[in-house]
Amino acid sequence: MVASTLPLVSVLVLGASAFRVKPKKRGQAQAQSQPAIGGIFAYAAPGSAQPGLQNPRGSACFPGFRSAAVKQQWFGQECDTATTITGVIGFRHPMMDFKLLDMKKSSKSTFYRCNGDVGNRPRGLSKIALHEKEGYRDATKELDLGWTNLTYVMAHMGNIVSYNNDADSAKAEGARLGWTMIGTAFDKGGGLYVGKQVSHLFQKSSSKECILTFQGSSSIQDWTANLNIQKKPFCGYAPADAFIAPEDDTSVLGVGESLVHKGFADALMQIVRSSEWQSNVRPKLSQCSTVYVTGHSLGAAQAELFGACINMAPQRGQTGYDEYKYMSYTR
Repeated sequence: MVASTLPLVSVLVLGASAFRVKPKKRGQAQAQSQPAIGGIFAYAAPGSAQPGLQNPRGSACFPGFRSAAVKQQWFGQECDTATTITGVIGFRHPMMDFKLLDMKKSSKSTFYRCNGDVGNRPRGLSKIALHEKEGYRDATKELDLGWTNLTYVMAHMGNIVSYNNDADSAKAEGARLGWTMIGTAFDKGGGLYVGKQVSHLFQKSSSKECILTFQGSSSIQDWTANLNIQKKPFCGYAPADAFIAPEDDTSVLGVGESLVHKGFADALMQIVRSSEWQSNVRPKLSQCSTVYVTGHSLGAAQAELFGACINMAPQRGQTGYDEYKYMSYTR
């Protein structure tokens, strides 16, 4: 998503439907050989799934944190439009720690530990201007959220470097922060659906930790994906025939299961299936002691879906393997 978000008329049209999930018990998750994701760092992410994704390993909460920009005004709270817009049609954010960033007065910023309500935050009046990636970088780079120096690095990687499609320049930016670029991939996208994207992989030589970035919207083609609001099974988070119907008690989803935003999932699959990503990024992931994933806006939604898929790790023959096989770094 870019700094401008859906026009008001789109919001009104999209808000016409209400949805309800009828839960059923979910089966035991199978043991996974894939190392869990080290952390998801999502800046200005739109809600990406219904219900919000839950971590299938251990706690229902994913490691890392999500942030959203707001301004506390005398008339109420203004919120970054992108972080609330898909909530109108039932999409929610993943279960993970959440930082509400007050861009007017930082002392009013609030940190929420992962709980049942974080998937529906923030709430308030829509404000497009709060979506700027530089604002997110500046508001989060000095935070101490229990991730030591990683918070500062991720603020720049996720919001700025993730958009840099010049490999040499991105490499230099990473080096300035003490991280070496070990892989990069550029995909030119489609003519009408999902635009050009870049994804970088950086590593800290002393610890072998890695940071993987995904790019936010930068073209009209990306917006055709953003507007594809269908809900689909993804990476084993729901059976292949699962659906969410209009409110008539016919929905079929189990406890812990979710359907994801098809446009966001398609954008992720576009880059990870690309020949450059498969040859220059994916083989390097096995060299990492752990992998942190990050992005801004659409890139943040892709980071969430990537981290969720890595933690689900469906095996050959299971629902979702056709997506996971392009991301797995355990061969």
